[in-house]
Amino acid sequence: MKLTVPDDCDNSPRRRILRDLLKKWYTADWDNLSAMLHDDFTFRLVEQSRTIFKEDLKSYLSSGNHTIHLTIDKILSHGKFGAVKGMVEQSVGKTNFAFFMEFRSAGNDLIHSIVLFNINHEEHVVDRVD
Repeated sequence: MKLTVPDDCDNSPRRRILRDLLKKWYTADWDNLSAMLHDDFTFRLVEQSRTIFKEDLKSYLSSGNHTIHLTIDKILSHGKFGAVKGMVEQSVGKTNFAFFMEFRSAGNDLIHSIVLFNINHEEHVVDRVD
């Protein structure tokens, strides 16, 4: 998998955690990803109105598509919250994403919850009106 990330990701421990989490997410590296998640972890996929708990996340991730290129445009963190915006190119096409994460607390680096917004690249095209 090719990875493109902002140069300034290494200036904050939380931003490194979020970057690494996305790498593990899109490569379905369950063993290492699982260690980053709190036992009460929940994942909400907005466009499917679906909530997935930690024990079901492994099967969700392994049923995904092969990731070719992960591009992270922005990583933000503040207190116990973080967000990552970017685009992933997979075997079935390109998808723009926005992950919103909540850590267990401001002093705890385990991820408590993730809300994910996906927009397929083809749906994101806006016709220009002159």
